[in-house]
Amino acid sequence: MESGACPRGAKVYIWRAGDTVDIVAERLSLPAEWIPAAFGRVPPDEIGPGYALCIVGPEAGGVLSCPNGGLYTVRAGDSVASVALSLGVTVFALMDANPYVDPEALAVGQVICVPGGVES
Repeated sequence: MESGACPRGAKVYIWRAGDTVDIVAERLSLPAEWIPAAFGRVPPDEIGPGYALCIVGPEAGGVLSCPNGGLYTVRAGDSVASVALSLGVTVFALMDANPYVDPEALAVGQVICVPGGVES
Protein backbone atom coordinates (compact mmCIF):
# COMPACT_ATOMS: atom_id res chain seq x y z
CA MET A 1 0.00 0.00 0.00
CA GLU A 2 1.24 3.49 -0.73
CA SER A 3 1.57 5.84 2.23
CA GLY A 4 -0.72 8.33 0.47
CA ALA A 5 -3.60 5.91 1.04
CA CYS A 6 -3.49 6.42 4.80
CA PRO A 7 -6.06 8.70 6.40
CA ARG A 8 -5.04 12.16 7.58
CA GLY A 9 -3.30 11.94 10.94
CA ALA A 10 -2.26 8.32 10.54
CA LYS A 11 1.33 7.19 10.83
CA VAL A 12 2.77 4.76 8.33
CA TYR A 13 4.79 1.74 9.39
CA ILE A 14 6.87 0.14 6.65
CA TRP A 15 7.41 -3.58 7.18
CA ARG A 16 11.12 -4.40 7.49
CA ALA A 17 13.11 -7.55 6.79
CA GLY A 18 12.85 -9.82 9.83
CA ASP A 19 9.63 -8.26 11.12
CA THR A 20 7.02 -10.48 12.73
CA VAL A 21 3.62 -9.64 14.17
CA ASP A 22 5.06 -9.69 17.69
CA ILE A 23 8.06 -7.52 16.79
CA VAL A 24 5.90 -4.92 15.05
CA ALA A 25 3.36 -4.88 17.89
CA GLU A 26 6.16 -4.33 20.41
CA ARG A 27 7.78 -1.57 18.30
CA LEU A 28 4.45 0.23 18.00
CA SER A 29 3.24 -0.52 21.54
CA LEU A 30 0.06 -2.05 20.13
CA PRO A 31 -1.79 -5.27 20.92
CA ALA A 32 -0.41 -8.06 18.71
CA GLU A 33 -3.94 -8.98 17.56
CA TRP A 34 -4.26 -5.62 15.78
CA ILE A 35 -1.40 -6.33 13.38
CA PRO A 36 -2.82 -9.25 11.31
CA ALA A 37 -6.02 -7.27 10.71
CA ALA A 38 -3.88 -4.71 8.89
CA PHE A 39 -2.87 -7.25 6.26
CA GLY A 40 -6.34 -7.18 4.75
CA ARG A 41 -6.74 -10.10 2.38
CA VAL A 42 -2.99 -10.50 1.89
CA PRO A 43 -1.80 -13.79 3.42
CA PRO A 44 0.68 -13.17 6.26
CA ASP A 45 3.41 -15.14 4.48
CA GLU A 46 3.18 -12.67 1.56
CA ILE A 47 3.85 -9.63 3.77
CA GLY A 48 7.39 -8.52 3.18
CA PRO A 49 9.76 -5.59 3.37
CA GLY A 50 8.19 -2.42 2.03
CA TYR A 51 4.58 -3.32 2.86
CA ALA A 52 2.93 -0.28 4.48
CA LEU A 53 0.54 -0.37 7.42
CA CYS A 54 -1.50 2.68 8.45
CA ILE A 55 -1.40 3.25 12.19
CA VAL A 56 -4.44 5.20 13.39
CA GLY A 57 -6.12 5.90 16.70
CA PRO A 58 -7.94 3.18 18.61
CA GLU A 59 -11.31 4.65 17.63
CA ALA A 60 -10.61 3.50 14.07
CA GLY A 61 -9.40 0.06 15.07
CA GLY A 62 -5.74 0.91 15.52
CA VAL A 63 -4.20 -0.45 12.33
CA LEU A 64 -5.47 -0.29 8.77
CA SER A 65 -4.33 -1.57 5.45
CA CYS A 66 -6.20 -1.54 2.20
CA PRO A 67 -4.33 -3.43 -0.50
CA ASN A 68 -5.79 -2.68 -3.93
CA GLY A 69 -8.21 -0.17 -2.48
CA GLY A 70 -8.65 3.19 -0.83
CA LEU A 71 -9.80 4.41 2.53
CA TYR A 72 -13.13 6.04 3.42
CA THR A 73 -13.94 7.93 6.61
CA VAL A 74 -17.46 7.22 7.86
CA ARG A 75 -19.70 10.29 8.10
CA ALA A 76 -22.90 10.97 10.04
CA GLY A 77 -25.79 9.02 8.55
CA ASP A 78 -23.61 6.51 6.69
CA SER A 79 -24.53 2.86 6.54
CA VAL A 80 -22.72 0.06 4.77
CA ALA A 81 -25.35 0.16 2.03
CA SER A 82 -25.22 3.94 1.56
CA VAL A 83 -21.41 3.97 1.44
CA ALA A 84 -21.36 1.12 -1.07
CA LEU A 85 -23.96 2.83 -3.25
CA SER A 86 -22.26 6.24 -3.15
CA LEU A 87 -18.86 4.77 -4.02
CA GLY A 88 -20.09 2.39 -6.72
CA VAL A 89 -19.20 -0.90 -5.04
CA THR A 90 -21.40 -3.73 -3.85
CA VAL A 91 -22.22 -4.21 -0.18
CA PHE A 92 -20.66 -7.67 -0.44
CA ALA A 93 -17.38 -6.24 -1.82
CA LEU A 94 -17.31 -3.54 0.86
CA MET A 95 -17.83 -6.05 3.67
CA ASP A 96 -15.37 -8.49 2.12
CA ALA A 97 -12.72 -5.73 2.22
CA ASN A 98 -13.55 -4.99 5.88
CA PRO A 99 -13.82 -8.30 7.75
CA TYR A 100 -13.07 -6.52 11.06
CA VAL A 101 -15.95 -4.03 10.70
CA ASP A 102 -19.34 -4.60 12.33
CA PRO A 103 -21.81 -3.47 9.63
CA GLU A 104 -24.38 -2.66 12.32
CA ALA A 105 -22.03 -0.41 14.27
CA LEU A 106 -20.36 2.05 11.89
CA ALA A 107 -19.11 5.08 13.82
CA VAL A 108 -18.51 8.62 12.56
CA GLY A 109 -14.78 8.98 11.94
CA GLN A 110 -14.21 5.23 11.55
CA VAL A 111 -11.96 4.46 8.57
CA ILE A 112 -12.87 1.57 6.28
CA CYS A 113 -11.36 0.06 3.17
CA VAL A 114 -13.09 0.58 -0.18
CA PRO A 115 -12.14 -1.95 -2.86
CA GLY A 116 -10.94 -0.56 -6.15
CA GLY A 117 -8.99 2.46 -4.96
CA VAL A 118 -11.84 4.89 -4.22
CA GLU A 119 -10.82 7.35 -1.51
CA SER A 120 -12.94 9.87 0.29
